[in-house]
Amino acid sequence: CSPVDCDVLNALLSNEMDSDPPVISFVGDVSSLILYYGKPINFTLEPCPDFNTTDACMATAWDEVDGDVTELMKVEQELDDSCVNSCTLCSLDNAALGACYPGVYVYVYSCPDRSGNTVSKYFSIEVREQGALVFDMTVSSGMTTKLTAENVAGKYEDSEESENVAFRDSIVG
Repeated sequence: CSPVDCDVLNALLSNEMDSDPPVISFVGDVSSLILYYGKPINFTLEPCPDFNTTDACMATAWDEVDGDVTELMKVEQELDDSCVNSCTLCSLDNAALGACYPGVYVYVYSCPDRSGNTVSKYFSIEVREQGALVFDMTVSSGMTTKLTAENVAGKYEDSEESENVAFRDSIVG
């Protein structure tokens, strides 16, 4: 070829000028998610490995001239100017693991094409705290039972030793 990269030289020789940036697409065509603190998700929030592999990832990028440019995509957490030292950081890995504190986190997915045109697209994640219901109640013979969401789901605890399985069955079944 020449000292100039072959792709660049071919584009120049064919008068094909690329002035359009790539297009970033979020899998599922969403621009935000609600996640729950302490509850992991079963996919990554990172860019996909390539444009055709979108099983368990978040974004792809396509350029009309270059084709699949997903591998060039980068993601950074957006922090506003008021967050000099006091904002909570949350990596995409930690968000997927359910390890980020409740709050709203904004990320910028950016991708260039091989001609230097760049596109950025924003994605937000709201992390919510999962609530728990707890009721303390007295059941006939003076036994106090703590009723929680886990109890109703099948694990019940008594504050006193007891074999009162019928109590759980009457609530669940």
